[in-house]
Amino acid sequence: MTSTTLRKTLERRARHRRETEERTNPVGASRSAAMVSLVVRRHAEPGSEEGTGRALSAAGIAAGRRLRRDAQEFALVVSSPRERARATAVEVTGRVDEPNESLGGSPDAALTQQQYDTLRSLQDVLELIAGNEHALHFAQQQLATWEAIARRLRDGTTALVITHGGNIVLPAALLARRLGTDVAPLPLSHLEGVRVDYSQGRWRGLERLSAESNSPIVQTEIPLGGNLSQAVRVGDTVRRRTGPWTPAVQSLLAHLHAVGFTAAPRSLGVDERGRAVLAYLPGDIHGGWPEPMPPWMFEDLTTLRRAAELLRRYHDAVLTFRPPPDARWHQVAPGTHELICHNDWSPYNAIFREHDPVVMLDWDHTGPGNRVWDVASSAHTWVPLYPKRSELSLEQKAARLAVFCETYGDVEPGAVLDVLPEQLRFVAHLVRTNADGGDPGAQKLAGWNVPARLREEADLLVRQKEALRPARHRD
Repeated sequence: MTSTTLRKTLERRARHRRETEERTNPVGASRSAAMVSLVVRRHAEPGSEEGTGRALSAAGIAAGRRLRRDAQEFALVVSSPRERARATAVEVTGRVDEPNESLGGSPDAALTQQQYDTLRSLQDVLELIAGNEHALHFAQQQLATWEAIARRLRDGTTALVITHGGNIVLPAALLARRLGTDVAPLPLSHLEGVRVDYSQGRWRGLERLSAESNSPIVQTEIPLGGNLSQAVRVGDTVRRRTGPWTPAVQSLLAHLHAVGFTAAPRSLGVDERGRAVLAYLPGDIHGGWPEPMPPWMFEDLTTLRRAAELLRRYHDAVLTFRPPPDARWHQVAPGTHELICHNDWSPYNAIFREHDPVVMLDWDHTGPGNRVWDVASSAHTWVPLYPKRSELSLEQKAARLAVFCETYGDVEPGAVLDVLPEQLRFVAHLVRTNADGGDPGAQKLAGWNVPARLREEADLLVRQKEALRPARHRD
């Protein structure tokens, strides 16, 4: 290359960078991306071989050009560096502003083509991620890439990202889990994709896009990713499976609404398919699966205190509840009964606003018990007191347990530590019994070896009991 040619090439690249910067970050524009969107699509159908001048098939070219007729104005067009992705961006928009190396195809360690072709539902993707650290890491890496692109956009603008199927499905599944939405139908065909909305640099919405339009696919039922409840979102409602306990739970939720406890969903009866209907409540969900809980969950004492306060508010609200005479409950605790326990108040059954838990979900396991019993099951997951988890030292767990009990009030850490091993063995027996009786949710838990793990936890907690007592409570 001559010096003149090189100089012209460098000048052209510099001019292109300036033009892109002006579109995405005009003078005075905020780089926090207050309200922006990404349209992320799989490339069009490829040609026979890359590097031959036929990156896309004739059908792929035609599909890209059809989509261009519906194309909105994109402030930025980013593609995978692979030819098929770059060619797709050109067919859809007439340009590629920049390639992004992070958008290259997913490695086989994260997702093989054979695995991709067998994906049919959000649950399929989540289970794949849960069993594959490479897939989880790759999905999180792609989300970070999307967020970095979104941060460069000015308020009200949209970027187009052309990438590959696995690069969309894996991160989109994590977002769908967090947002309580869906990415089905799967797998993504060529040019299908998702739209991700960001507000103040944080993801706020996820919609599935067809290959023909930038309008979202309307889904009548959106699976919510629960392991046991078969819950789906339908408009502003949630539908979930029923059981013998459902009438009692509906009566409980009606009471809570009547006394002004707003941190529980309203019961709206039963639909034509026999499913329980609840009001849908927006907010952030941190399921702990397939992603681990965010670090702040077990570092921020404010989160811990809010969880204890919400449990206490519920207990105070439920004291005046009188169950129907024929009430049947999913779980009845041994010993004395003074109120109806939630029995599963945990980070994965909470709706969060920022770091604060504000809504209690999954009321199917409620049943008669006492305050200590419910505080123990809650502290087990909020402190947390998992004996084999090493994120927190025993001393840190002891301190957090003291904070939880002190915030709740009237329950000592020692009482929690006395009850919890018994409680874990009780739940292990309950799961095994229900699984043997044909309950599908319990059978899934039994298949994951949950009863044996709970019994092991109980034995380990007995050995750790003295170390978990706050210093001022030790002998």
